[in-house]
Amino acid sequence: MVLVVEGDQSTPGTNAGVLDKAWDLSSLSIGPSGYFVLGDVAVLPAPDFQIGTTDSIENGTDTFYLVQTANPAAISALLGTHLDTPLGSNTTNLSTLGTIVDLISYSDAGANDVTFDGAIVSTVQNPYRCGDYPGAWDPAVGLVFDPTLGVHPFPTPGAQNENLCPPPPQPGTAYCFGDGSVGTVTTPCPCANFGGTGNGCASSFNVSGANLTAHGTVAGDDVVLDGSGMNATGNCIFLKGDIDNPVAEVFGDGIRCATGVLVRLRTKSLVGGVASFPDSADTITLSARGSTPVGSGLIGYYTVYYRNAAAAFCPPATFNAANGYIITW
Repeated sequence: MVLVVEGDQSTPGTNAGVLDKAWDLSSLSIGPSGYFVLGDVAVLPAPDFQIGTTDSIENGTDTFYLVQTANPAAISALLGTHLDTPLGSNTTNLSTLGTIVDLISYSDAGANDVTFDGAIVSTVQNPYRCGDYPGAWDPAVGLVFDPTLGVHPFPTPGAQNENLCPPPPQPGTAYCFGDGSVGTVTTPCPCANFGGTGNGCASSFNVSGANLTAHGTVAGDDVVLDGSGMNATGNCIFLKGDIDNPVAEVFGDGIRCATGVLVRLRTKSLVGGVASFPDSADTITLSARGSTPVGSGLIGYYTVYYRNAAAAFCPPATFNAANGYIITW
């Protein structure tokens, strides 16, 4: 289904959060052109799915969803009712009614307008995904449907998909690098085993060192820590601290800035030097595991460490760590 949740309102807690549109696509498929177009009666040639009268999609603040559900009738029955839970909040109950596959908001910057469920907010009325899904939404540079009417580096349809958009915004900030860069931490890698830019200290099998980053959104409580550049097989441990040591401290063959109360979030198996937490096997969010509720303002300081059994590389330790990562919850 494609759903539209109203975001326009003049007074807080009134119209925003109402399910405005619900289009059931369950009996339809994408044709040989590779495109599937929803459009109103004024769209020519006729779209794959006609959504109603002219301007059925308004240009006010709305959040648009692509939802997979086994019961589209149950969602359609909610048209005209509030989905915001609790009432007046910026979250909906849609995740309890189906799987949110994708979402994006458009905002006309009304004073009391609301966008929902941590959706990326576009300031242009024709946003698009760069390249194939899950390429990032480009919320600031609008798509040009007719290159004769406007200049855009990525005209479509008809153009080959591209992947030149900026990456999606990070849920936090990488820091505590073991790359020897000036102005970061003052504690060097213990054997001058500096890693590549933005990474942890070098290991015996990776001169660039390991990297920790993250994807997802704090508002959506779906942040995932992503570690890479570690040993090809074996295990790694994702770690969280509640205090930052800005000068860092030696930690095995690497350095660590996360300190204070340390929480071993999870031990994860490595596949090709890569692991994430949480992953599909987990039933808990990063915020819940680290006791940093969304909206609390608490700060988590994270790293991931892994075995480096070559004791002669940087004696006597046999483990190493990636760079750090900060998330404000």
